[in-house]
Amino acid sequence: MMATRKNYTPEEYKLMGRCVNEIVDQLAEEMYKNFGLLCSAQGGSRPYDIESIGVEFTLHQCVSIEEARELEVKATERFVEIVNAHEAVRPYLRDYPWDHKRAKVRLAFYAKDGKYYYDGLSLVLQNHDMISYFAPDTYSPNEMHKIKKEPYIEAKEIVDTSPSCLKPFVVPKKRSFFGLFWPFLP
Repeated sequence: MMATRKNYTPEEYKLMGRCVNEIVDQLAEEMYKNFGLLCSAQGGSRPYDIESIGVEFTLHQCVSIEEARELEVKATERFVEIVNAHEAVRPYLRDYPWDHKRAKVRLAFYAKDGKYYYDGLSLVLQNHDMISYFAPDTYSPNEMHKIKKEPYIEAKEIVDTSPSCLKPFVVPKKRSFFGLFWPFLP
């Protein structure tokens, strides 16, 4: 589908940006709370309207293909739900209802020290209706190679018909400064 040039006012462009930020903020909060995914980047494409929105998440955990698939599908599906429920962004979307093809979710898996887990995946991304899985190259520490590619619809069907394989995640509670001294207070 071709984009048609629209003449938005500067206020409409600001509203468009604010709507996208609200959507990404909501998704980032939910993905952290539910799965421990940290939002590390966001982007998109809007030559004349909002063509796509992309979000990158990081998880400091070694994952299998099955776990990565489930995380990718759940994050993408929730992303689509949030976009479609946000009424203020609708006039600026290329297509409504929004679908998974326009929601770009990328998941990166590495240790807190920045090193990849060599016994798991390093990157998963959904683009052009396909999910691609990458693992670190054992010979070049900063290189990755594609180990699997599957259609998004097939991955979603697998996730929808299989029991969850994700490990439970507990959000660490923040301790207040005074909470650190509680045992020592009279």
